[in-house]
Amino acid sequence: SSDLNTFLHVFTVPDKPLRAESCPPRLSLPTAAPGDQGGHEMPEIGSGYHPDHASWAGFSKVMILNIPTRCKEDELVELILDLDLPCGWSLSLPHMKGKKNRGYGFVTVNDVDALRLLVSGLWQSRVPTRTSDRPLYLQPAFP
Repeated sequence: SSDLNTFLHVFTVPDKPLRAESCPPRLSLPTAAPGDQGGHEMPEIGSGYHPDHASWAGFSKVMILNIPTRCKEDELVELILDLDLPCGWSLSLPHMKGKKNRGYGFVTVNDVDALRLLVSGLWQSRVPTRTSDRPLYLQPAFP
């Protein structure tokens, strides 16, 4: 089966020591009737969802697309560590048989407010150690 050729690497950063307040619980996901986008406009092709887009509300997981296939996990980890997120997070990066990544990955944060910082920091960015001209494409992902 093709599942035997798929590897999933997961990198996790634990929560930083809590301040006086703790991380808030995850909010409920927005709902919409079938065929209705709940008043949310779809992003332009190739741009992903803007950090201020209403679709981010309640999500704690981001799907990142346009990751260069030769990009290593530690390159993405460095990019995210530079954002200095206030809560813990994890990165999962599916790989193909030849150990190249599949061009997408997921980042889950332990705080929905930290998601806004993550998306703002990654919006329209590129992996600095790679020469790809395509910016990272970000969209909300279900847990």
